Amino acid sequence: MLIRNTSVLTNLHIHFQDLRPVCKKVGEFLGKPVADEDMEKLVDHLDFKSMKNNPYVNYDEITDVLIQTRGTERKTHFMRKGKVGSWKEELSSESVRKMDEWIAANKIPGLWDAIL
Repeated sequence: MLIRNTSVLTNLHIHFQDLRPVCKKVGEFLGKPVADEDMEKLVDHLDFKSMKNNPYVNYDEITDVLIQTRGTERKTHFMRKGKVGSWKEELSSESVRKMDEWIAANKIPGLWDAIL
């Protein structure tokens, strides 16, 4: 995930594993440190299971409208499994090839350096 702090024009690259250090780091980066008494509530709110069940994160209202207007059954949610690498189970080799080509053709200098 890339978070931008436009007040100082810097970027913070984070990976979601243990949420406590991530929440602390993001709070400090944004100049809004998280108080100890708020940390547990924040971590619970950001936990994958909580996010997966949050209709606003899953765009349920939008997909419900699409189902009503197009009659297409919903096959997945925005928050799928919370498992690193599960995209390999979802995407065909052709889709992966097309994405790799697009990324190579549209690489923004410096954007991927910290994570690739």
